[in-house]
Amino acid sequence: MDTCCYDNKNQVPTFYKTVEVANFDEANIQNDYCEQRKNTPKNLLEGYDINHVPPFIFYKNDKEIGRFVEGPIETIKEDFLK
Repeated sequence: MDTCCYDNKNQVPTFYKTVEVANFDEANIQNDYCEQRKNTPKNLLEGYDINHVPPFIFYKNDKEIGRFVEGPIETIKEDFLK
């Protein structure tokens, strides 16, 4: 995520509130930061096909099972539960 981005300021706190309410283990969340140009230390975004932030990418057994970018498709809660 980029700390200057409007979507980040709105979506990330809601995401973490959903995580808290769901009793989801936050140790299973990877949160990486990038600047507006999407530059990261060690090219962390490489291979993730990220063009906009924040991307929320969900994995199960190391396989991507869903994602939404900038904002949820329905609501963060609904998208998270799916």
